[in-house]
Order: sequence, then structure tokens, then C-alpha cells
Amino acid sequence: ASLGLYFGGLFSGDDKVRVTGRLMGEALFLAGIPAIILQYGLGRSRPYSGDGPWKYNFFERSNEKQSLPSGHSAVAFAISTVLAKRIGRLWASVPLYTMAGLTALSLGWTGQHWPSDLLIGAAIGYLAGSYVVSREEERSESGGLTQSGSEDRFTARIGPGGVSVRYIIF
Repeated sequence: ASLGLYFGGLFSGDDKVRVTGRLMGEALFLAGIPAIILQYGLGRSRPYSGDGPWKYNFFERSNEKQSLPSGHSAVAFAISTVLAKRIGRLWASVPLYTMAGLTALSLGWTGQHWPSDLLIGAAIGYLAGSYVVSREEERSESGGLTQSGSEDRFTARIGPGGVSVRYIIF
């Protein structure tokens, strides 16, 4: 979805759509990486394992032991947050967050995650989405510079010496 929006906006010349696609990608990255690291590092047993909610198997690679936080909840809320904040209308926000919430609830219903896994995943996704949108708003309001005075996070230059592309993550 992120790449589709990005390239759709690029080819149609719609900067708002292109930037929204980029922000979705950034939010997915900012939500997904901590979720994966925490899942691997904490190794919390899933409900269906029968180990109970307090069983942690630190640095476990088995999917059965990677419950906390819910990566799907993090991703669903990251995407929903970016889209809801970029659209900025209640008629869009309610269904977007409803779909993200239903994603989380279905994972709890099927025994894939404990309720706390879902809440923490949702919080990670929401925070990631909110962060990238607020950073973009700061950059846009300052004419390409963030309030701290740094350059755009993405630059591409073509010159006689070649092509240079730079992307600053943080």
C-alpha cells in the first residue's frame, strides 16, 4: 500500500499522495523494527502455547514465543494513523481506526496474542504514525527545514559527476 501510494502519487504528479505513501513506509519501519526486536528479545509465549501470560523465553526464535508486542497491531495502527492524520476528516478516521482495532481484536480472539500484546503493539503503531506525520508537518511549515534547522530528510541530486541520493532516517 505504501509503495502503491508513493508511485501512484509520483506518476500522477500528486505530491500529497506521494508524501503519504512515503510517510506510511516510514511509519511501518518505525513501528516494525521495535516490534520485531521486542518480540525476539522478550520471547513471550503466545496464549495457545499453554505457558501462560508470564512465561518469557528471552531471545527465542520460535514464532510460538514471540507474542509481545503484536506486530500486526503495530502495523495496522501505524498505517491507520498516517492515513487518518493526512486525510484529517472524521469520516475517514473512524473506519481507519475501526479496521486497525478489528485487526487487533481478531488476533486476540484467535489466541495469537494476549490483550497487553495488542495494546502495546497498537501504541507503538500509533506513536510511529503520529511521529512521522508531525515531522512532515514541521518540515512543510518551515519550507523544507525542520524547526531544528536541519535539511530535508530526502534529497536527490543529478549533476555532471553523477547522481546522489540521501535519506536521513532520524
